Amino acid sequence: MERLAKISGESETALRLVAGLCDEIGLRGADAVAPLREIIDVAVNEGVDPNRVEVDFGLDVGIEYYTNAVWGIYSGTDPKSRVPIGGGGRYDTLAEALGSPVRVPALGFAINLDDALSVLP
Repeated sequence: MERLAKISGESETALRLVAGLCDEIGLRGADAVAPLREIIDVAVNEGVDPNRVEVDFGLDVGIEYYTNAVWGIYSGTDPKSRVPIGGGGRYDTLAEALGSPVRVPALGFAINLDDALSVLP
């Protein structure tokens, strides 16, 4: 887990490193990264520049109800000066935690309008 949490960066490189780590410990690496690769492919097919997609396997948003991928949107390309303007993820167990008798697949996001407006020309 320590090695996994240290993998971050350009999506193709990060996915290749994670697949190699999985293969090394006896898991099928290609299968392990396939769901995340699919998410990235959908984003790229919808017009997201693949050079601006980064993956961070150590990302911790500090919210326990997320159950799968979490994501963030940041302004700019310089990691030192970029501003987080939104984010979201999967939280398939949240409805149950709030009292629902059934599991409800869920996905959500939020955008901080003040931060988003602050980076517009």
